[in-house]
Amino acid sequence: AESGGWILPATLRCLQDGCIQISFVIITVIANSRGVEIAAAVSYSFSGFFTAYGWSIVSFLHNLLSILLIRVPGTLLMSVLFPDSLFWMGLASPAGSLFSACICIGVYLYLLKTHRLFSHEVG
Repeated sequence: AESGGWILPATLRCLQDGCIQISFVIITVIANSRGVEIAAAVSYSFSGFFTAYGWSIVSFLHNLLSILLIRVPGTLLMSVLFPDSLFWMGLASPAGSLFSACICIGVYLYLLKTHRLFSHEVG
């Protein structure tokens, strides 16, 4: 086996990861210009980071948990408690984004603490 055979795949992976990060920055800028809250921007950015770093399951799980535990139940609860106003139902979405951002920050800090980020070890 050629000793430098890993250079091309590694370069392509870096380019792919870079493109993913740039796309998530663009998405975040567009979302912020449309009035999306900061928690959603944090969650979008971390989704891109985790996906580019090979931890895409984290992106999937924080979105799924946000929907199942906060957004849907929160909207339902607020529609029952405040049937005459959409304002309270609308708070479920930012609450879900805040929940997602907290999960992302927590996972990031855990991976950083356990030295699973920014090391050259696989696994």
